[in-house]
Amino acid sequence: MPCTCSHLYSNSDAKDLQKRNVLFQLHGLSASERPFLLVIDVLLDEVPIDHSLSSSIVAMVICGGCLPTKELLTDFMSLLGLSTPSSETRQKNALTAVAAFAGRLSGALSDWLATDALLAFVHSRLARLCPAAVSEAGLRPYREPSDPGQRAERLQVALAAALLLQTFMH
Repeated sequence: MPCTCSHLYSNSDAKDLQKRNVLFQLHGLSASERPFLLVIDVLLDEVPIDHSLSSSIVAMVICGGCLPTKELLTDFMSLLGLSTPSSETRQKNALTAVAAFAGRLSGALSDWLATDALLAFVHSRLARLCPAAVSEAGLRPYREPSDPGQRAERLQVALAAALLLQTFMH
């Protein structure tokens, strides 16, 4: 009796196959710098902050992509827009992406990522967790957001900032 094998593939198998195809397409895009930068830009906004694997997703894409050149890193750092306001999701994913690049690079190129603007941004994300934040006018009281979800998002961003500092210490 011939086997048609159609009963062997369930709906979840088809979804798994589709996910693998997407990962292969993503890996193909990451082989050249310009599309890779576009993929990272989308990831910064679209990977949810509250997903348990969000940091792993960002790091996996960066580690699976092309080895970055100094030009790509320059474009990436300008893409982050650290001086412009952005969502907590973008901030956390941006810090995770910088940490993934820094962990992938070695020596002077990794140190080159630790710009004054990036370190000031990291400091400001960590300072939001302190009871008092230092401003130009002196000490001002820290105001905790009343929304528990916003507190959790700020904590996620601060933890990503701390992990970035740890990556630079290696």
